[in-house]
Amino acid sequence: MSTYPEAHLLGLPRELRDGIYSFLTHQIDFNWDRDKVSAPFSIDGVQIIEPVPLRFINSPIAHVFRIHPQIHAEYYEASLLNLEAVVDPALHTTKASHFRPRPDSGASINAALVHVRHFSVFLTIHARTASRNLDWENQLSLLDDITSKASLLSTLRVAVRQQYHFVAPTIPDEHLDRLLLKATTRLSSSQEFLPKMPLALPRISLAQRGEGYHVGQGGTYNHEDHHSQPHQVASASPGQINVLRHGVRKIGVYMYARDPNNCTKWLWTVEELVAKWPMRRYNRCVKMIVDEERAKWLERAPYRMTEWLEMRGVEEVKSWA
Repeated sequence: MSTYPEAHLLGLPRELRDGIYSFLTHQIDFNWDRDKVSAPFSIDGVQIIEPVPLRFINSPIAHVFRIHPQIHAEYYEASLLNLEAVVDPALHTTKASHFRPRPDSGASINAALVHVRHFSVFLTIHARTASRNLDWENQLSLLDDITSKASLLSTLRVAVRQQYHFVAPTIPDEHLDRLLLKATTRLSSSQEFLPKMPLALPRISLAQRGEGYHVGQGGTYNHEDHHSQPHQVASASPGQINVLRHGVRKIGVYMYARDPNNCTKWLWTVEELVAKWPMRRYNRCVKMIVDEERAKWLERAPYRMTEWLEMRGVEEVKSWA
């Protein structure tokens, strides 16, 4: 017969129990129609109600609360006090997300939102979206709904992606450099880079703001021309040149915090953005079209932000605004 004492969860140190509790979670999906009274109206007076995909990432498992009174108390502290949620339109369209919304009522969703402490919102907006149009009013209305329902919110992270607007969906390499405004120029300019975000929301202040461009390959094509342009090299075909084109997105991140001095864990990083919204990498033929230095820059471009400008801290962000 074994002389070892019977193992029991409560016999472990609290640090180990908290580690175990962190694995006892699951994700729950909802189609959140928000409160209909808060939805904006179109020009013809029709209310726009578009459910948004809402995912609770680390929801607690109900059965664990029934194991033992002490486990109930500890599990509540370890799970509900760190509950995260995400609003991301890509959940509706990406197969990899396995989005399976539950048919719960709006009251059930609102009851769950009360416990959320950390929220991330991903917004993809039209190229022509500006601060004073219906599309952006709808996004700001969404943020208002989140802060009103999640009354215990500690951090709200917002990431915005916008197609850079020009005549064509991609841009030739010869025009790229002059169309991308320098970070220092944007800092001193009154012109909006992306639609304007508020400096504060109810109970939380803007503690991080970052904006820049994300550049990736937009394709190449043959173009008849007898005069080579910058960053173009003549192809093997007489009278033709290979023209390199780029896809460009504007990216903005904003992190609101209840306690701006203790929110480092929730700050946005460029690596996170690149992983979330990848751009096409440049293939080997780029080296045949542009010079070596340019090719090296383009090789790195999809994995970083170009002309990135970032401020951290409430006062620093205010000075930028």
